[in-house]
Amino acid sequence: MGGISFADFVKDSLGLLQLKIPDVEEIKYRAYDEGYDQAIKNHQIWYFCAECGEQIVMRPNGESHKAMIGYMEEHGWGHQSCH
Repeated sequence: MGGISFADFVKDSLGLLQLKIPDVEEIKYRAYDEGYDQAIKNHQIWYFCAECGEQIVMRPNGESHKAMIGYMEEHGWGHQSCH
């Protein structure tokens, strides 16, 4: 085998075929970020600014959120089945 031992040949071959093992922490953070982004996309409450037209995000229990709840209560919003 060209002057090298079989063991050295195997070690060298395995070195060429080594796969990069993914970093568990990197996978965990990537999964968290993807899940967080999906949750925002599916559940975030927002409305458009009347002046510039950009989205304004409501913070849970913030002033805008409380105003929205008050408006809906005052105007009789409810489940369709309740009306």
